[in-house]
Amino acid sequence: MMKKYNNKFVEETYIADACASGLDLVKFLEEELFVSVYKRTIDLEKELIKMAVKEAQYAV
Repeated sequence: MMKKYNNKFVEETYIADACASGLDLVKFLEEELFVSVYKRTIDLEKELIKMAVKEAQYAV
């Protein structure tokens, strides 16, 4: 019998939270999707600036 799809499951989810969404999102994902959720709060503006600086180094 031939497999029609690759049956891998998502077991872990990582969230870079720039909106301070709280624990409700984590709880929802864990209860509804049965996944382990890891959430880290980030400063989006700072992360974008760091990424732009790194990219600009390659432009020269």
